[in-house]
Amino acid sequence: MTRTRPRNTHLGTLAVALTAAFALLPRPLASVLSGQNYSDEQHLKVKVSAAFVDYWQTGRRALTSELSHLVDYWRWYHVVKAVTAVGLLVVLIVLATRLWKTYARTGTPARAWSSATGGVVVTVLSVFAFVLALANVQGAFAPFSSLMSMLPINSAHGDLATMAGQVKHELADYPSGSSGALKMMVSDLAFYHVVVAVISWFVAVVLIALMIALWRTYARTAKADRRARRLLGSLGSASALMITAIVVLAVANTSTALDSPTAVLNFYNGTF
Repeated sequence: MTRTRPRNTHLGTLAVALTAAFALLPRPLASVLSGQNYSDEQHLKVKVSAAFVDYWQTGRRALTSELSHLVDYWRWYHVVKAVTAVGLLVVLIVLATRLWKTYARTGTPARAWSSATGGVVVTVLSVFAFVLALANVQGAFAPFSSLMSMLPINSAHGDLATMAGQVKHELADYPSGSSGALKMMVSDLAFYHVVVAVISWFVAVVLIALMIALWRTYARTAKADRRARRLLGSLGSASALMITAIVVLAVANTSTALDSPTAVLNFYNGTF
């Protein structure tokens, strides 16, 4: 029995389906998986603000029941988004690879042009899919800090404003005399950035290896094969730009993870 590869149109259809799933499935699936239901984003934000205030007032590291429910919901929300985003990224990478191979090998100028155009579009979309996957993997691994980012600090009033002032006051002498709740905020935010740092450094290494392979192939490709050399050179240059961006991201998250008390302070100052 022979195996047939999916056509590009099938891959495109799958990419569209995954995009729709990314947008539509997280909220209902998170509600089912966590057993918690929040009608809309505004309702969720109100619940988050109240839960964080109550949690802060306990002074303990252990989450309150309400905040624990919210964190569980938020974890599943990002798990669903992460799975669909990673699936989309894989599909787009496969599709982009096939389009670029068609461009390099086809002898018809019109088909080569259409393949190159499609390759550029799908490659750019792959970058966006990677960003979505990274952000949601981060949220899935550290849902507490991800949920904290929903606090309306810049427009805080009442109990939330009081909490923000107390957090900033305690951070002035951190960790001396700090409550368990503040230590949880600091440690979880550090982990939140460690997740991105680790993934970013790994991806940077992979891209460096890919770039080296591309330039070596470029050097071995006959000069008469202008289309292949143009493709390899373009992809090699694009890889270098991506590596630069990824390394900047990795360094930024590494430094933030190493100084997470300042990151928490910046957040409650509204400058994070």
